[in-house]
Amino acid sequence: MNELLRRGHIYIAQPPLYQIIKGKKSQYVLNERKLDSVLTELGLEGSSLLVRDIENCRLGEEPDVTTEIAGPDAEKLVRLLTRLSELAEIAERRGIKFVDLLSSRREGALPTHKVATRAMGEYAWSEQEALEIITKNSWRHAEDIQEDDDADEATAGMIATVRELHENKELAVIFDELAKLGIDINDYGLVQEESVTGQRMPARFAWSTTKLGKPAKTEPGEDDPISVAPDAKIVEAENIPAILPALHQIGRRGMEIKRFKGLGEMDAEQLWETTMDQSVRSMFRVQWDQAGEADNLFSLLMGEQVEPRRKYIEDHALEVKNLDV
Repeated sequence: MNELLRRGHIYIAQPPLYQIIKGKKSQYVLNERKLDSVLTELGLEGSSLLVRDIENCRLGEEPDVTTEIAGPDAEKLVRLLTRLSELAEIAERRGIKFVDLLSSRREGALPTHKVATRAMGEYAWSEQEALEIITKNSWRHAEDIQEDDDADEATAGMIATVRELHENKELAVIFDELAKLGIDINDYGLVQEESVTGQRMPARFAWSTTKLGKPAKTEPGEDDPISVAPDAKIVEAENIPAILPALHQIGRRGMEIKRFKGLGEMDAEQLWETTMDQSVRSMFRVQWDQAGEADNLFSLLMGEQVEPRRKYIEDHALEVKNLDV
C-alpha cells in the first residue's frame, strides 16, 4: 500500500451530494457550498434587494424603499453576507451569541480581546486593557502559571486567559462594506412585529423578483427556511441573517432537489454519470506526504504527550464542522 501511495496510484472519487432537476434538465452538485452558489446565481436573476423604511410605515401601507441593491452590488452583498455568516458561527462556537457580541460594541467598535476565567469573562479593546482587567479583579494570568505550581479548585477559578478575537477585525471591515451598500448591521437581530390584530408588519428587507415558478420539491423532512407563495414577487426577510435564505428560496423555484445520502441511493446510470465516467468525474490523488501528515497527526492526538495535544485542540477547536460526541 505504501508503494502505491508513493507512486500516486491511489485516488478518491467524489460523488455529488445533490441532483438538481428543472424541467427536462438535470445537473449534479458536489456539495452544499456549491448548491448554495447555484441557488444564489439563480435567485439573483431578475432580483434586487429592497431596504425599506418600516419605522414610518402605517399599517396596511407599503413602506418606502430607501435603497435598492441589484447587479454587481447584489453579488457583492451576497459575498459579504456569506462571510458574515461564517464569522458569526465562529462567535457562536465560542459560546457568544452574535447579537450579544454586537451589543458589546463600544462607540461602534467590537472588542479585540476577551479575558475569561472559569466563572466569568470580560471584553477588552486592547491587550493593555485586558491586562488591566486581570489586575483589577486580582486574577492570575494563565501565562504566568508554571507547570509545577500547585493550584486548588478555588485558586484555579482565579486564573484568567486572554484570547485575541482575530475575527472581529474582519467583521469590522464587513460592517463598513455593508454600510456602503445601505445595510445597517444594527438590523442583524430585527424581529418582524405583529399588529394588535395579528397582522405581520412589513419587514426591513425584501427581495423583489421577476422569477416565478412552483416551489422546489425537497426531500421528506427537509424544512424550507422561508415559505412564500410561488407567484410572489416580493419575498421578505425580517433581518440580515434571513436575506440569503430568502434569496435561495427564490432560486429553488421550479426545481426539484434530490440529496444522495450514499452511493447506494444511485442507480447504475447515475453512478456512471457522476462517479465512474472519466470525462466528467471528480477525483483527487492521495499524496505520500499526506500519509506522513496523517501519521504525525495520529501520533500527536493519540500519543502520551498531553501538552502538544491540548495546544492543537485549542488552536483548531473553532474549525470543527462535524463533531460526533
